[in-house]
Amino acid sequence: MPRSELPALAGRRRDGYLWVALVDPDPAEIEEFARLFGLHPLAVADAVSGRQQPKIQAYQDHLFIVLWGLMEGGGLLEVAIVPTFIFVREGVLVTVQREGMASAPDLGPILEHATGTVGSGAVGGLYAIMRSFVEVYTRVADRIETELEVLEAQVFDERLRERDRRIYALRKRIGRIQRAISGLSVALQASGQHLAGLRMGHERIEPYFRDLIEDLAATNQLVNDQDRALDGVLASHQNNVSIRQNSDMRKISAYAALLSVPAVLSALFSFSFQYMPGVDWPYSWEVVVAAIIVIDVLLFVAFKRRDWL
Repeated sequence: MPRSELPALAGRRRDGYLWVALVDPDPAEIEEFARLFGLHPLAVADAVSGRQQPKIQAYQDHLFIVLWGLMEGGGLLEVAIVPTFIFVREGVLVTVQREGMASAPDLGPILEHATGTVGSGAVGGLYAIMRSFVEVYTRVADRIETELEVLEAQVFDERLRERDRRIYALRKRIGRIQRAISGLSVALQASGQHLAGLRMGHERIEPYFRDLIEDLAATNQLVNDQDRALDGVLASHQNNVSIRQNSDMRKISAYAALLSVPAVLSALFSFSFQYMPGVDWPYSWEVVVAAIIVIDVLLFVAFKRRDWL
């Protein structure tokens, strides 16, 4: 927001509250709004730092919420974390976002769509933002579930050679959504009393918040289950790779043994000894070749029975 708009409660009136949206603000802008609305210095310092885990903190007359938005990139396995900082008090909602590697979620349409649906007040705007973030968590978790099913089906397919990269990329993606969900889930459950105080006078929104907490807990459980399932996929893949490597080593050893027979016999008869047995036989060469063939055939049959070839 341009600095010229700072005075006089810059923002947008919606459904009985003032929404102030700060995108890529400098510290002076945040501090000026903090003085204007009486925001706690500790919460302001967290918003200025821009590096906070998902949480909900209660101060004397307002709440400070940190949400991690998940922005999906071009690839199926790409997810970027974009933090959003929210100050909410009676009649005022202040959001702070920063543009990073991925664009921050556009909160305008989210709040516009929620107007009048879950009750008036800043708490309704807070619910709308949190609901939109949780819906993204659920959508990303559903896509992870699909990718996990594909990996489980392909883990023993010897024709595919890119599973390592896909498994570890999916592990990274699950880790990001876990960090986004778990912190918010714990914060919501621990901040029930503070949120209840904020919802006073807006009883209509009570079931919406309960549904939000239940959906978040369910998504958190799904992602945790996916993490454990991926551990099983990774273990199966590593075992499969180990089995194939052992099989390859047996085949290499078997072929090396078959090739060593003619190599050894040829080497023996290449020595220039005066009294080498069989050197002066009329059919010595034919006998040696026949011996090589017989020994290799016997070795081949033995290796085949042991599934080395």
